[in-house]
Amino acid sequence: MILAETKTDKVKKEVVEICLPDQWRVYQLYIAKLKRIYYLDLPTAYAKLNEEFPPIRVRPFGEFFFEWSELSPA
Repeated sequence: MILAETKTDKVKKEVVEICLPDQWRVYQLYIAKLKRIYYLDLPTAYAKLNEEFPPIRVRPFGEFFFEWSELSPA
């Protein structure tokens, strides 16, 4: 699953990612458990989710290759 939200900056004519850590926290509490989230360029606001309740494991993408076996179904 991929979670992201973007908007278009009409002045700069570029796509801007919107950081939604509070929405991710609500999703984790009430909808479904997020086992891991991987980012190529990990925003600081998302990295802080590792330390708050409920903890959401947000990691740099490179760590996926060390964790994939415990995340994939047997």
